[in-house]
Amino acid sequence: MRKNLLLFMVLLAFVLGCTAACGNPGGGVSSTSQPVSASARDRTVDLADAVETAGKRIQGAYTTADRLKIYETIPDLAGDAAGIVRGDVLEVSYFHIGTVAYTKMDLEVTESLYGDFVPGDTISVYKSGGYIPMADYLPDIQERFPEITDQEVAGTVVDVSNEGDPHPAAGQDLVVFLCTSGTEPEPLTDMYGIIGDYAG
Repeated sequence: MRKNLLLFMVLLAFVLGCTAACGNPGGGVSSTSQPVSASARDRTVDLADAVETAGKRIQGAYTTADRLKIYETIPDLAGDAAGIVRGDVLEVSYFHIGTVAYTKMDLEVTESLYGDFVPGDTISVYKSGGYIPMADYLPDIQERFPEITDQEVAGTVVDVSNEGDPHPAAGQDLVVFLCTSGTEPEPLTDMYGIIGDYAG
């Protein structure tokens, strides 16, 4: 069974890769290839403190991360995934825990490739990187740079990009390799993560 799943994932990657390479975003597999299930569930999470970017000055920050495991192939990702879904991004929001920025996207599952999902399920998925208020990202910025005013700090959010990984956007059609963890702080424990970060 595991071997068949891995073979399927390699085939799926090939089909999606061919679709992208041909420059035909409307071609290939339809994002509505499975009908919405009558047993679809809402597993989305509401954020208490989402970061607002409207009316703020955006300052970019490029980051890198140490990873416990590097995923170089789809079979490697599939072997460790708790679930694999294809879905449409419904909504994107940003939050932070301490000085670390995160992105939350709510997905509507259009295909369940592996795991306990049915078409029509809506899930919240987090990934590292996103927008964070300057005061939270660099709490000591005014000690380091006294010329920066309180207004500048209050009016600036930092766009944290994890090794250039772009932020998702509403309307995107994505395939994601999901993971769960009971060891992460809230609200991460209530959401699915993406295994291997941007690799997944």
